[in-house]
Amino acid sequence: MERKDYLVEELSKEEKLYLKRIVMTAKNKYFEKNYNYINNTSMFVDEIVSAGEESVLDAVLEKCQEEVKSAREFEKTLSNPSLYNIVKALSLREKEVLFYLYKKQKSINETAVIMGLDRKTIRKYRDEAHRKIAEKLINGGM
Repeated sequence: MERKDYLVEELSKEEKLYLKRIVMTAKNKYFEKNYNYINNTSMFVDEIVSAGEESVLDAVLEKCQEEVKSAREFEKTLSNPSLYNIVKALSLREKEVLFYLYKKQKSINETAVIMGLDRKTIRKYRDEAHRKIAEKLINGGM
């Protein structure tokens, strides 16, 4: 059974050529944008060569461990046990957003840069965490 493409049959030769050029231009722009992104990222990674005796991997692991310890301390600083359990039940991203916004007192823009996310996404995680916390507290905790 052969499938007919009615759109192609209805287009004139000039329209087909125009449509093909639009698709090719969009494809080229997409690849150019991603190629530049990959090259810029790889250049950034190439600049981070091990400095002295300490390797880059050790530095990254140490930074990650410090962040995890700090996030755990943030969870434990919540004195109200029901609030502590509610925050503990949040997703990792929601906890990270709350941690940067309230513990480290970063702005939404700074948090977005640190986490590598869009500002709108940071706001979404923050609002969702606030909604969950308020809902659980109003409904009697966990």
